[in-house]
Amino acid sequence: MTSREKKLGIAFAILFAVVTVGFIAPMISRMGKGGSSDPSELLEQLQYMRSTFDARELWNDREFWLDGNTPYHQSDVVASSVLLERLSGILESHDLKVVNQQIAEDDDDAISEEAEIQHFNQVTVQIVAEGEMRDIVQCIHEIQTPKKFTGIEELELTVAEAGAYRIDLRVTHWFSVF
Repeated sequence: MTSREKKLGIAFAILFAVVTVGFIAPMISRMGKGGSSDPSELLEQLQYMRSTFDARELWNDREFWLDGNTPYHQSDVVASSVLLERLSGILESHDLKVVNQQIAEDDDDAISEEAEIQHFNQVTVQIVAEGEMRDIVQCIHEIQTPKKFTGIEELELTVAEAGAYRIDLRVTHWFSVF
């Protein structure tokens, strides 16, 4: 070995020792202590662990419910058309006149939210309709339903022509792809 290699070896050994003593040793010593010996604190930790363990049934039930109720579509295009058909039917059943409907463009926020919801895809449509307030309220209740995995992201209500209202909806549908 050359003297340069010896110096580098010594430098790495010293660096390793500093890292081990400075960072790893305190972590090991904390793990070895095993926490508090105060009985009330230990009892509190035990109750928290039990509640977490007991909640597993709830989370299993939720997972089974999602597996059984999640809508499945072949693609985003199919999901968008299904959503538009469903919304058009709801609007027509409540005597609302559809003025405009379109598939909404993805924005950066929607993409980051989609990444957080790992097992779901989403499509968003924008619909403008006109009608009476009573019909609009009933329509909103029918559109936003967890069982259909559909939610209203944005809603704008304005006064249209004599006695009518205009509603601008941005509706998102979550689904899985098969």
